[in-house]
This record gives sequence, structure tokens and C-alpha cells, in this order.
Amino acid sequence: MEIIDAYWEIENLGKKTAEINIEPKDSIEKVKEDLKRTQDEYEYIVIKVPILNLEINKLLSEMGFYFVETQMSLLRDLQQKFSNQKMIDFSEKRVRAEKINSVEQMYEEIFESFDSNMFVTDRIYLDKNFKKGSCEKRYKNWMLSTFEENELYKLVCFENIVGFFYGSFKDNCYYGLLGGIFSNYKNLGLGFSIIQKPLFEAKRRKKRWFRTKISSNNKNVLDIYQGFDFKVESIKYIFVEYKKWG
Repeated sequence: MEIIDAYWEIENLGKKTAEINIEPKDSIEKVKEDLKRTQDEYEYIVIKVPILNLEINKLLSEMGFYFVETQMSLLRDLQQKFSNQKMIDFSEKRVRAEKINSVEQMYEEIFESFDSNMFVTDRIYLDKNFKKGSCEKRYKNWMLSTFEENELYKLVCFENIVGFFYGSFKDNCYYGLLGGIFSNYKNLGLGFSIIQKPLFEAKRRKKRWFRTKISSNNKNVLDIYQGFDFKVESIKYIFVEYKKWG
């Protein structure tokens, strides 16, 4: 069991936050003991739980935690052919990707178009305990703090910046971290470009794998990933608890 002091969430959410990863090998007794100590220390706790352990789920419910989403880790072998090549080709012609090279450019061309409606399936957006705007503020701060180690691309369609994707090209893999279509360009059939474009960039760089994580709340994007032949690599349940919120 790993307990992480998510100190950065003080600025984002205004609450002392802990993130906890429970492993299949962790005993019920040990989990209960560690969680009691953590509950006394933190105001907001997020727990990731491996599937197929109903005893842990029951314990978390008894201790005041409740389920908010399922997190799925997805994997794509980039050496395999696409089953829907027509969709791939259509996106390639319609949308182009251009790299963002500076924080100043990120502010001007990406952050200016950020709003809450881009992330309506995010657990922070959906949670009424948090102030409006907490979700996009959290993403902005995270991107600013990790910009030097990852890569950000804008998506351009008919000379308009319609969205972005953000990730990391490391070793033999591309890790998709975040992406979205700006609210003014939603419902225009552009959503698949946030996946197709990094797919093509990873293949161009001769990467073997594409990995990402997605919430079960985000069914529309999950459908797109499945259309690009991604497989579910692992699944975790996410539970949360609020403490001392008064």
C-alpha cells in the first residue's frame, strides 16, 4: 500500500490531499490500520483499488469512502494494422497537429480556450464539493509543472485551433496524458483527432506502444479508443472520502 502526500492539491483544490494505491497483496488488517491513520491527517483522500477484491471495497464503504469511477489503463500495439483505416485517413486529412514550444505559446493558444465544459466527465468537475473552475485550474497547474518533461500539440482544423493533446514519448512508448476538444468545436466530429494524431506521431517516431488511462465516466472517448483497437490492460476502482470539511 502506497500513501502519497498530494501537496500540490492544496493550491488546486484547497484541501490537504492524500492519494493511496492499494495492491492485491495488501491484507485487510494492514489497509484498515493505515487508512485510519490517514483519515486523521488528511481532508480529501483518493484511493485506487485493484478489481476482484470485494472485501477491500466493503471495508472502504464501512470506513466512509465511496465509489466515484473506474480507471482503465489502455494499450495499443502500434505495429498492428488498424481495423478502421477509413476513419484514420479522414482524420489525417481534416486535422493537423503542431507542437507547442513554449509556456507563453501554451497560454496564448491552449489555456485561453480552456473551460469547465471541456472536462464534464472529470470526477472533480462532477463533484459539487469543489468550486467551479477547480477542474481546469488543476489541469493547467499540472501542465505548467510538467511542461518541460512532456510534449504538447495543438490541433488545427481549417486554420482554427480546435483542441490539443499532451503526452510523453519515452523509451519505446507514447504515454497519452491529456487531450480535449475546445467547447466551441465540440459535436463536430473532431474528437477522434485527440487520439489519431498522437497515434500517428508515435508511429512516425517508431514507437511500439501507446498507453493511456481513461475514466469509465468518459464513455464517448472510450468508444473512440476502442475504434482505434486499444485493449484494456488493467482496471482499478476509485474511491474518495472527505474529512473535516465542516
